[in-house]
Amino acid sequence: MLRHEVAGETLYLSAERAMWWPARRTLIAADVHLGKAASFRNAGVPIPHGTTRTDLARLTALVEKLRPTTLLIVGDLVHDRRGLTEETVAQIAAWRMRHGELDWLCVTGNHDRKAGNLPAVWSVAPAGDRWKVGPFVFKHHPEPDAGGYVVAGHLHPAVELRGVGKARMKAACFWFGREVAVLPAFGRFTGTSIVRPASGDGVFVVERDEIVQLATTH
Repeated sequence: MLRHEVAGETLYLSAERAMWWPARRTLIAADVHLGKAASFRNAGVPIPHGTTRTDLARLTALVEKLRPTTLLIVGDLVHDRRGLTEETVAQIAAWRMRHGELDWLCVTGNHDRKAGNLPAVWSVAPAGDRWKVGPFVFKHHPEPDAGGYVVAGHLHPAVELRGVGKARMKAACFWFGREVAVLPAFGRFTGTSIVRPASGDGVFVVERDEIVQLATTH
């Protein structure tokens, strides 16, 4: 994990595409998109099973390591209503039972809104469209807010890295601008979108199990 200071607070960025706020004992992630593979299968697309189980295992590893009191999802916890199959709901319910001590909150994302109410057995507290804690405003869409420094998701941010010759690769990233930070998508079965950070922005690239800070010059 890499330490990063913003809005007078110390945060730690994880290569698992989540963020740890130790002062509030809060683990923060965005765009988990649970049930996305199941949704694709229900639409007739032959996607392998196991993506939800894998993402829940990653969350478990972080919870067991950091021992947070709060898990905050900054929008798009689930993908859509079709993905909330009996199997998916049961998997997440079992995970929730194992971590019943956690306060689990979810800011409403565009996919959450379309999916409707989450299963009550998950015990996820709705945080609305905007959740203010300390100097931060947590919301799904990365837009400035007069109430504080915004921590958002939605974009699934990535940057293009260029090597020798024509070698190029795309890597997910944390992006900290002057007024808004955008977290990478936590869900592994998600796409990414190239972003164009400004000079001086904080960009932290995630590749496999490593996270490194990238210098921005444009």
